[in-house]
Amino acid sequence: MEDGKTDANSSIEAAWQDTSSWDHRRDLTHLGDYLKHFCSGRPEQPGLAWAPTARGAPHTLMITGAALRAADLSRYVILMSY
Repeated sequence: MEDGKTDANSSIEAAWQDTSSWDHRRDLTHLGDYLKHFCSGRPEQPGLAWAPTARGAPHTLMITGAALRAADLSRYVILMSY
């Protein structure tokens, strides 16, 4: 607590990742490469091959500005997994 942060805040900060280094277009055609690049497995995050064992625990959160865009992403990710 010396630096003013709690354990909860530090774990939340560790969950976010800076993706500004991505130099390709951010569209559905590059989504698979994007996920592989940024989910490659840091020490605190083992990567795409790992999935939480608890039911309902998210692996990856995709935040969009519109529900229709979220639905498009969901459909695309489901197709990618087959």
